[in-house]
Parts: sequence; structure tokens; C-alpha cells
Amino acid sequence: PTVHEHFKVESLKFKVNNAEHFGMSMAILAGDLAMAWADECMGEVNGNALELYHRMKEEVIFGQGLDVLASAGLPSADRATINRYKTAWYSVIRPLQIGAAIGGADEKTLETFVPYGLAVGEAYQLRDDFLDSVLGEDVFQEQATRCGKEAVQAVKKLKVSKSVTILLTDFVRFALHRSA
Repeated sequence: PTVHEHFKVESLKFKVNNAEHFGMSMAILAGDLAMAWADECMGEVNGNALELYHRMKEEVIFGQGLDVLASAGLPSADRATINRYKTAWYSVIRPLQIGAAIGGADEKTLETFVPYGLAVGEAYQLRDDFLDSVLGEDVFQEQATRCGKEAVQAVKKLKVSKSVTILLTDFVRFALHRSA
């Protein structure tokens, strides 16, 4: 059978009702609209920031794709790789780099955000997994403590103002202790 027929047969297994289908469709459209608006806003910034923005979009789609493959039981990357793309690069590293690039930072400065973002992104994902009961408290505490220390060490190496240091350190605490 054609791909379309195969997809139709497979999709019937999920038995999504009309309200669920409508809700999912509207959520996807809202996300598409938000992306279009973000693209419009980013059209005004310098080339380096725009390049980082486009990379961020590609990375999150790649990470989500790996996650979908893994959840379907298909060969995919390990959990840590998926989380790096979905959480660390998308939620922490690239936004920091984009902001710094808009402010005129050079490539060396942009790279200094990577160790911090990897640690905070992992901490954020660990907290998600703990809140979703995927991780037990002992494992969460052990891994979260390591991530927190790595993030704080990375902040100390950044050449940023005291107020930015406080902000980045507070974000580490937020990532590790948030309730939702």
C-alpha cells in the first residue's frame, strides 16, 4: 500500500476523538503562528544572532524527532543526547547566545555559555523527570547536585557582570527546585 494508506490504517489505532483531534490541530497551528511571529521579530537582528536562532529551531526539531522515534520504540539516540537538543540547547544555550550576539558578543564569548547551558539544561530535564516520577528522589538528588555544581562552576568562568552572575545562579536554583 501507499504511505498514505499505511498512515491512515495506523492512525485509526489511536482512536482520537474529534475534540482531541481539534485540540491537537489547534495547538500545532498556534505553535506554527508563534514561530512565524518569532521569525518576523528575528528578521531585524544581526546575522550571527539570526544564524543562532535558525540553528536553535533545527536543533529542537531534531531533538523532538529523536524523542518521537525513541517513544515509538525505534532506534534513536540515547536519552542524554535527546535532552541536550530538546532542553539544553533550545531552552538555555541558544537563547543566551542569541541575546549575547544581539549585544555584539564575539564567537569566543558565545561559546562560554555552552558548559553552563549543558549543566542547567540537564538539571531542568532531571527535575522534569523527577516531577513526572520517571526518576527516584535519590537518583535525582545525586545527579541534580552534580549538575548544580557544574553550572555554578561554569558561571564563575563567565565574564559577566555581578547582576548577570546572580541571575544565572538563581536560574540554576530554579531549574533544580521548581514545582512544575
